[in-house]
Amino acid sequence: MGKSAVKRAAAISEKAAARCVRPLDPDSGGVSTLGVNELPSRTPQTKMTPVPIDAVRQRLLRLREELKARQGRAERDLRHGAEPLVADAPDQAIQLQNDEVLREIDSAALVEVAQIDAALSRLENGLYGACSRCQEAIDPRRLAAVPYAVTCMKCAG
Repeated sequence: MGKSAVKRAAAISEKAAARCVRPLDPDSGGVSTLGVNELPSRTPQTKMTPVPIDAVRQRLLRLREELKARQGRAERDLRHGAEPLVADAPDQAIQLQNDEVLREIDSAALVEVAQIDAALSRLENGLYGACSRCQEAIDPRRLAAVPYAVTCMKCAG
């Protein structure tokens, strides 16, 4: 990517960030909101419900905490404490298969925690709810299903 393309992308990101953050609405009880309909769009903008930043942050943090707990349990179970592998070969095979499943659970939790951390960063930087590819708004229903989504349905497909 050339320098001019990088500058254009940075300018677009700055414009998107400026349009994403709203000042506190006195009627909202001091709750910050992010207007996902305020992102740059190639089509006329439609009214969409703003995303309550505090609620999204709490949901992401709660999900992150659950995943960290799951990851901790998987790591603890993988250590086997002081128990060695069982002597019986078929039981050893089962025990090793269980360990592989635990490694996958641990790995998936690590990936999802990283995605949540990135979503929290986007939230703090005013970029939450903007597609990372086309800069258009991510449908609130998609964000409700996958709160750390970085692309709209069109770009994800």
